[in-house]
Amino acid sequence: RCSRDWSSDVCSSDLAAATTLSIAAPVSAAPLSTWYGTYRYEESLGRVGGDTPTDGPAVFVTRTLVLGPRAGASGCRLDAEGFQTYQKMLCTATPEGRSLVVKFYRTREPDQARYRIGEPLFRLTRTPAGLRTRLLGYRPTSDRSASAGTLFRRVR
Repeated sequence: RCSRDWSSDVCSSDLAAATTLSIAAPVSAAPLSTWYGTYRYEESLGRVGGDTPTDGPAVFVTRTLVLGPRAGASGCRLDAEGFQTYQKMLCTATPEGRSLVVKFYRTREPDQARYRIGEPLFRLTRTPAGLRTRLLGYRPTSDRSASAGTLFRRVR
């Protein structure tokens, strides 16, 4: 039996099912370890407040994706912080060819989970022009924000 307390590591029984997905990558997929690192996506939400559109402060939501041993037992952590946003989640990552699919595992506060376990959140793809992102189940904070393009950038 395992603890469901966030401070403990993920349950080995739960992680076994998620890990199976990661191992089932096509032969041509790059190893997961080639994706290890930290990636950041800063979503600009424009300006808020002020008497004119240029008076108010600029607001952002910063998402940080950590892949590899530094992310904890699941090997994948996604944090979102910024304007009216604070979210911490564990995820799984599955290599598929030149891409990596990031899937939801759980949040720090289970009652705040907006996603199902195993639901694809987004896909990162390595292209000659750089890293491209396509948001799948993961939603940007603003309806005006892009759902595909150069969103996440590797920072470490």
